[in-house]
Amino acid sequence: MTEQDKEASAITAVVNALAPLDEVSCLRVLDYAMKRFAPTAAPPKLHLPSTHAQQPQHGLSDESISPRPGGDAARHADIKTLKEEKQPSNAIQMAVLVAYYLKEIVPAGERKESIGSAEVTKYFNQARFPLPTGKNGLRDTLNNARRSGYLETAGTGQFRLTPVGHNLAAYKLPRKSAGEK
Repeated sequence: MTEQDKEASAITAVVNALAPLDEVSCLRVLDYAMKRFAPTAAPPKLHLPSTHAQQPQHGLSDESISPRPGGDAARHADIKTLKEEKQPSNAIQMAVLVAYYLKEIVPAGERKESIGSAEVTKYFNQARFPLPTGKNGLRDTLNNARRSGYLETAGTGQFRLTPVGHNLAAYKLPRKSAGEK
């Protein structure tokens, strides 16, 4: 088997393995693979181009390696679009969406592992979601999200998404009413 045949086979295996995943999950897997197999290489800019600049190689067509449209990153170009789709019913859910958006959806160079009051204010305003009220509204919202298990502390005034918070943002919102299926 030639080196080109081995590469084509590996590309096909990777594409088949990533096919059932959403785009954000695909990027996470590719990021891990790059760190695992090329730890000294400069990190790739993993964004989701709509077309490939290079010609297909090894007999693979663009269609077989292009990311699928419609994943979270493609659908949610901004926090307002995400908010409208997920329909958070309170400030805690919206804070979780902000953390999810900044960790999973924004372009790789803009991602943040943690959020604080500044991010809540900025992205609540961008999404046109009412800011929490009260003397400590922003801090109380983040602490309540932490107590609910959606966020965890990540330093003074900073919070990061937990798996429970990720699942809420990615899969459980919008919540369906009792009459819906």
